[in-house]
Amino acid sequence: MAILNLTFFFRYSHIVVDVDVVLLTSEATASQASAILKELISHHIELKSYSADNDGIGNEEADAIKSICAIFENTLNSTDGIPNKHVLAVLATLFPKIGESSYIFMKSIVHKLADFMTLASGDMSKMNHLQNCIGSAVTVIGPERILTLLPITLHSDNFNYSNVWLIPVLKNYVVGASLRSLENIAVALQILVNQNKSIIRSEKDTSEASNFTEGDSVAELGGLASYSKKSATRNMKALSSCASELLQALIDAFVCSLAAKRLYLKDAIKCLASITDSSITKRIFMSLVDKLQLVDDEGEFEKQAGNANVLMEKGGNTSTMEKGARRRMIMELASSIVPGAEEDLIDFIYALVKKTFQETDEIGHAEAYCALSRVLEEHAWFCSSRFRGVD
Repeated sequence: MAILNLTFFFRYSHIVVDVDVVLLTSEATASQASAILKELISHHIELKSYSADNDGIGNEEADAIKSICAIFENTLNSTDGIPNKHVLAVLATLFPKIGESSYIFMKSIVHKLADFMTLASGDMSKMNHLQNCIGSAVTVIGPERILTLLPITLHSDNFNYSNVWLIPVLKNYVVGASLRSLENIAVALQILVNQNKSIIRSEKDTSEASNFTEGDSVAELGGLASYSKKSATRNMKALSSCASELLQALIDAFVCSLAAKRLYLKDAIKCLASITDSSITKRIFMSLVDKLQLVDDEGEFEKQAGNANVLMEKGGNTSTMEKGARRRMIMELASSIVPGAEEDLIDFIYALVKKTFQETDEIGHAEAYCALSRVLEEHAWFCSSRFRGVD
């Protein structure tokens, strides 16, 4: 293949690729065919001169790539079940060679991969290869465009047909994601949770869905839903099943964001925390507190969660300003995870609140008051059980 010049390759590429793709779908020849195709793609495909203005007409390179993508699209459409890892590995190689134009040439392939991802839900061996392939697309297409192709949504009739799996993929494969893309994800999750909660709370099905509380807004609900309470209940089960992974992804994004840019993330975290098992939320939150060095070296973290002594900060080399910023961030996050929290997590949050109030520099006091206020609003039992402490 090394002696083929580019003109020859572009002219006959669809024939070469078509033959290899047939071999790619057979287990007996898949590994060798995959190696050949990846070498061909790596050495002979790199779209530089394509212009969407004329749809690439007259561009031999663009015409060849269209043909190649069509072959892979047909292969995916005719695949019985999830494509094998060799097919996915070749596609993962193709995305970066076509670059941003993958949004145009491989749009249908992205949609098909998303369909496979939904079908593979729960089968980690299949999901890993699919995630790597979709991650390759995310890297070159970018989060904003991926979200236009695959908006975060739930199927109204079958809760298994959901693409919320895209959130962890974006987290793992987007480097330096723009605030806009993070906001789009966060807002989409808020709409999903709040809209379905609103329908479930209503006494009747769709006819009552518009009777949400005064504190709700159209922006939060994303308009009225067109499905029943039964479908909304199934949707919530789907969200709950992957809530822990989504919550971890959003909290990671929260930690990396500037303080002034966390509003949308906080609201989305609040929504997810309300439907996530409290023990999982507690594990994620405690891990973050430990990572930010807001607990001591002698296990006071666990003691304080059990109403023992006050937490002590570790990390003596950390500057006062940095400690204060961490304290503020933890208190902000604590306010967001109060909904859905059970007693042990509430006790731990209260311990952090007390520790913050004991800081003489008063950094984080406003955020601590907010967290405590949220606890009192959401958990009436806390006031009576801790009356002396709160007083």
